[in-house]
Amino acid sequence: MNSLHKHINRLKIMAASLCLMAATTIAAPADLKKIDATAVKFFERHCYECHDEDSKKGDLDLYEVALKLDTEKQTQQWAHIFERIASGEMPPKKKKRHDDAAKAQFLAELEAPIAEADKKYRQVTFRRLNRIEYEN
Repeated sequence: MNSLHKHINRLKIMAASLCLMAATTIAAPADLKKIDATAVKFFERHCYECHDEDSKKGDLDLYEVALKLDTEKQTQQWAHIFERIASGEMPPKKKKRHDDAAKAQFLAELEAPIAEADKKYRQVTFRRLNRIEYEN
């Protein structure tokens, strides 16, 4: 019963964060709402069992992962999660695996927003060379 209450409280927190994100005026990737719905469904089926606040396997609590791409740290975290699932490393072969269609849908919906956010944080600023740099 205790784990059920934890799960309900986590869902309430996620719902509140979704409302908060919807209320903000900061521009975000268009598919951000899809990330929330897709990630929560996929994580419930395949990930939360090992990556919750109790287990934290691999030092990862997916309930703590922000369902947004507002900072570079969040974007890197999502890129890492995306890569681990895309490579087939997660879930482990010993655990119940997702079907290829669910994995493909999850990755397809997350790829563009993560790539867009990653690109935003990887922009290079050009500057003029100083005299010594130019001579070298």
